[in-house]
Amino acid sequence: MTMEIRLREIEEADLALIMRWRTDPMITRYMNTDPALTPEKQLSWLQSIRTDEHVRYWLIEIGGCPAGVINLADIDWHAGTSSWGYYIGEKKARSFQAALALEMSLYDYVFDILSFTEIHNEVFSLNAGVIKLHEACGNVIVREEKGEVEKNGTFYDVTHLSLTRETWFSIRDRKSYTKISFDTDRLHHIGIAVSDMEKSLEKFKTGGYRRQSEITDDITRKVRLAFVRKESGGIILELVAPFGIDSPVTGILGGSKQVATPYHLCYEVENIRRTVRQLRRQSYCLVEDIAPAAAFEGRHVAFLVSREAGLVELLEKYKTSGLCADDRGGYCGTCSPDSFCRVRAA
Repeated sequence: MTMEIRLREIEEADLALIMRWRTDPMITRYMNTDPALTPEKQLSWLQSIRTDEHVRYWLIEIGGCPAGVINLADIDWHAGTSSWGYYIGEKKARSFQAALALEMSLYDYVFDILSFTEIHNEVFSLNAGVIKLHEACGNVIVREEKGEVEKNGTFYDVTHLSLTRETWFSIRDRKSYTKISFDTDRLHHIGIAVSDMEKSLEKFKTGGYRRQSEITDDITRKVRLAFVRKESGGIILELVAPFGIDSPVTGILGGSKQVATPYHLCYEVENIRRTVRQLRRQSYCLVEDIAPAAAFEGRHVAFLVSREAGLVELLEKYKTSGLCADDRGGYCGTCSPDSFCRVRAA
């Protein structure tokens, strides 16, 4: 029977379970460190990985239950390379089928979606089974470093392996594996048109919401922006007030007789260019092309509208340099129309 495998973002509620997995001797015996973890350290770690563009983490769910963690690390966007690793913390969830599905689907993600050129990993040489699995997936051994890692007075040999994009594309059609999506595009916020920012912030505060940001005046888009969220969590709301009489929000409020009203959904996406193209093929009209947004520290957004689905905002998950060298829509030479541009902002 095939077991469903799903990946999702790591949440604060997962930290206690991850701490148990990460300190399990059966897990740490094959890892570089035996960490002394605390809830405070775990929370700090979660906050750091959410803002570090050189790593990406996903929680693995197998059969609907949390089972482990998989990640990319040491991401070099310019070179298009990364290292990776994973572990299944729940013993009952471990299987050869799951291991193949996770590893090969990760290669699809980094080579198809991110357009990396190479991915590498390091394995304790005593973990011969995992080394053979990596080789079966197309990896080659680059070198073995004797005594590279020291833990508690014991030195461990480490085997370094590598897989190139070219090699993966040449062999994957011969591989049989369950394909898992690493795409974590998600609803980021709901936009609410309001006539008076200060009064609305106060009203939401009395309703149990707290600010997630200071007020931002986006002069280019002629709007004032602030984010609020329930103290207990849940969906973020973006309050959008007019900045000047010719603000696009003025018309929305006129139609609602100045009553605050929801008017757009914002989705955080891995590849904003690719998603714009996909939506346009689904008869969405582009009303504002890809451009930096002051409210998101320069991350790029785009707005599209559908008569049936309304206004949609796309927000890139990680800050890029935006359009490629040709700002009329060309490509920089290191990416393709459906790839993730590696020309990163300084």
